[in-house]
Amino acid sequence: MIPFCIKGVSLYSGLEIDMHETREPLLDKLQTSNVIKKLVKSYATDLDTIYTESGKPLSSLSLKSFFNLVRKIPYRRDIKPIEIVARPFFIIKHRRLGMDCKKKTALMASWFFLHHIPYRFIGSSKRPDKEIHHIFPQAQCLPNENLTAPGDWRNYDATYSNYYPDQTKKVTAFEVL
Repeated sequence: MIPFCIKGVSLYSGLEIDMHETREPLLDKLQTSNVIKKLVKSYATDLDTIYTESGKPLSSLSLKSFFNLVRKIPYRRDIKPIEIVARPFFIIKHRRLGMDCKKKTALMASWFFLHHIPYRFIGSSKRPDKEIHHIFPQAQCLPNENLTAPGDWRNYDATYSNYYPDQTKKVTAFEVL
């Protein structure tokens, strides 16, 4: 795992960003995805203020490097009935606690937002009843990726450490959120 610091200071040195906690119930998938979208648009620049040990802001990492960083954050489901979404600063700061698909989606979408890469959220299910229970981002292919079909949407689900970019998903249901 890459060590991080905030504005050149260790994450655990006492430097804090004011935390404005908002409590509202996350009642459904659309409301949850809209809250994540709002956090991405408001706080994606957090990735400009978090540095690797070598002094590079996270926003300057390549897509492959950033994806690998996010997928290596341990997975941990939120404890029901509480569902938590957060801005990138707090996701990275508390990464050792583990993060679920919502938080990892927010990180990936923040990187896409800063790099002006079109992205969207996909809700999916692997369940027989097809109830949507998972979220991940897709990003549009860029012409310089040497792909056969620029403009297609590619999966960037970094939820688990064994996932990889553009991995085909086996699902029983999915929808654009």
